[in-house]
Amino acid sequence: MGSRVASFIVCAGLALFGMTTTASAADVWLTATIAFVYPQADGSLTLAFNEDSPNCLNPSTPKYYNVAAGQNGMTPDGVRNILSAALWALMNTNRVHVNFDDSTTKCYVNRLVVGDYSPGL
Repeated sequence: MGSRVASFIVCAGLALFGMTTTASAADVWLTATIAFVYPQADGSLTLAFNEDSPNCLNPSTPKYYNVAAGQNGMTPDGVRNILSAALWALMNTNRVHVNFDDSTTKCYVNRLVVGDYSPGL
């Protein structure tokens, strides 16, 4: 009986370890100019850049980076803020630094910075 309990504990521990180490998203930065901003009817938006990150697994050319409330920590106000900054950067051809989640093909954006910035520092 004791060996069955020990086996169960070991299996449960391995299963728990496996669940906590899979599907972890990485914050990835891309520095580029914006090719287009595409607002969607549901309040989300899609960004495309003139340079792509190999970490974004979106199959489109150019790759689509999505901004949506409820995804990658984004709120509805955050979506509006990124839309505003992205449109300004597009109209002024400024480079932006964008942070996205590389765990899905949607490449959900979490931050967009216009101006001099050293991501990750």
